[in-house]
Amino acid sequence: SSWTQVGIGQPGPSARLGAGLVYDAERREILLFGGIGAHGDTNETWVWNGESWTQKFPQLSPGARHGMGIAYDRVNKVVVLHGGLLYDDSIAFHDTWTWNGSEWRQESPATQPSLTNTAPVMTWDPVDQQVVLFTGAQDLWGWKNGQWNLIGNYPSGPAARSSPRRSRARAARDRGGRCRPAGRRAGSPAGRARRPTRPGSGSAASARRE
Repeated sequence: SSWTQVGIGQPGPSARLGAGLVYDAERREILLFGGIGAHGDTNETWVWNGESWTQKFPQLSPGARHGMGIAYDRVNKVVVLHGGLLYDDSIAFHDTWTWNGSEWRQESPATQPSLTNTAPVMTWDPVDQQVVLFTGAQDLWGWKNGQWNLIGNYPSGPAARSSPRRSRARAARDRGGRCRPAGRRAGSPAGRARRPTRPGSGSAASARRE
């Protein structure tokens, strides 16, 4: 097997770091949101159908950010996005959004996971039929029926990660098949990346903050 470059010469998202990327099984396309581009954080929404990129322009959208948690909810057939960081990681978002294929919707759960200045990790738990989120505070949360519920705290789990550029995380399952946090793979590279210059007033990818 080998990699094949596709979409050459076609319109598409610019190079960026810390974007959210997830497969939308209901619409059979990949969703890309946000990230840090040449002009700073963006709130662009793009979808890839296997052949080409299409930029979406929803009426309402999460604010510009990077390092957000994102996962597909197989029960409700929507993408769930939570949190994220702004440019220098000094501002953390605590909001939750869902994407139905054409529009973003801001959810209003009774409780929101607190992320401080860390990038969350999210995935789908097929056993408990919910999206799970692991925070830098080593809390594990579950998203179900429009609400976040704290599953537990795991102080012996992975340490907090302050930037998605250096984050390496994965989920493991216990004997019952449920998602539980697992440690970082030994010897995995941490890698550094240069930050882009701070965005100017003429940024083509400007986005409002929520």
